[in-house]
Amino acid sequence: MASLSKTAKAYRIVFIHPGDRRRRAIYLPLTSKAGELDKWKSHIEHLVVCAADESQVPHAATVRWLGGLSDAQHGKLVKADLTDPRQAAIPQAVVTVADHAKDYMRRHSILAKWKDSTRRRWQLSVNSLIQFLGDRPIESITPRDAAEYGVWLRSPQSRKSKHGENAADTGLAENTARKRIGDCKQIFADAVELGLIPKSHFAKMTGKVKSNLNRYFFVTREMYEKCLSACRTQEWRVIIAMGRYAPVRGASELCEMTWGDVFWDQNRLRIRTPKTERYAGKEEKIVPLWPEVRRELEAYFEEPGKPAKRPHEKIFVQHLRQGKDTNLAEPFRDIVIRAGLTPWPNIFKNLRDSRCNELRQILPETLAAAISGHDVQTARDHYWVFTDADLADALERHNAETKKVAHKVAHSGGISDCLTVSQDENSPHLLSLPVSEHLFNGRPGTRTPTP
Repeated sequence: MASLSKTAKAYRIVFIHPGDRRRRAIYLPLTSKAGELDKWKSHIEHLVVCAADESQVPHAATVRWLGGLSDAQHGKLVKADLTDPRQAAIPQAVVTVADHAKDYMRRHSILAKWKDSTRRRWQLSVNSLIQFLGDRPIESITPRDAAEYGVWLRSPQSRKSKHGENAADTGLAENTARKRIGDCKQIFADAVELGLIPKSHFAKMTGKVKSNLNRYFFVTREMYEKCLSACRTQEWRVIIAMGRYAPVRGASELCEMTWGDVFWDQNRLRIRTPKTERYAGKEEKIVPLWPEVRRELEAYFEEPGKPAKRPHEKIFVQHLRQGKDTNLAEPFRDIVIRAGLTPWPNIFKNLRDSRCNELRQILPETLAAAISGHDVQTARDHYWVFTDADLADALERHNAETKKVAHKVAHSGGISDCLTVSQDENSPHLLSLPVSEHLFNGRPGTRTPTP
């Protein structure tokens, strides 16, 4: 048994050690609380019992209690010969931001089966992170470091190459900076899961890419026809038609297309979609063989002086020799200039943007998005915008509805004849006056005057 007493300078727990039958004492500060003192006394008594019988091991509660003691407190029990000394912790190698970022890329490129384009994009994000924080130990990163990284990405120092539409004294484009922050958030979230850091200071930063209306441009049918006229080969005419009307994402979807993907009798076209093939059922899409696309494909299929096309043969053999890595933007820019037009911001992608907006106007949302190759929310966030044509159409519909109401008033003897009376048990004499249809969804609305 152990006894607890209080001296002028400390609390004292006295016990008889079974090994040598001598009295031992452990001193605790006077600031110790009663509950804490009781725990010390109880666990010391149990340790004395274990010391007397080597076959008995400490209870789980005592083991947990020992683990929660400070080194100084644990040392008192060691000195009293009630427990063994703690083993010195094995020093762990310091993990830097660069070490973990490279390891993250290595692991996820294998597990997620990254494509070459994905690997190149991630390499740019990792390079930026290493350039700013590379040699720092990952556990030393502070919230201020995270905030400064976001500022640095938008500064000229973050741009190694000065080409592009941004001036040399500006940083990365806003969406590029956001994307690299999003990648950084994933890297540091992975560090948390591995136990390298307690929490990520990048977690609350904004990494979501937003729609950039400054890079949107609607390619009209007149512009499209001028571009076709400026093409020097029929294959380029097909490429432009596919971009503007299919619509395809670019070389990645064009390079694997064969003549067997064209279903002439069904007016359908199969497009393989490498970007979404990792999702079940998204490996390809079937779209209508639009008249504009069919016209150019038929002319290419029946091109005089060329060998007969076979179903397994690729459609694009002249201008897509580098496969999915083919740069279509630069040669298409030359075509636009030859057509007497000013190149638009996103030279090839704007063809697809224009068609996505047209499909929104003529088809239900779900069908328009499916043909375009994405979900409705993605279309709303990044593709569908209101153009001048939409506003002009809204004004035209409003004027037509206004004329309709005015005509009804003129032929009914006054506006009172246009009012309809609606009765219910709560409001027996409410008047409802029809007004113009909603500008965008076409549903009629009513206005109820105060009686």
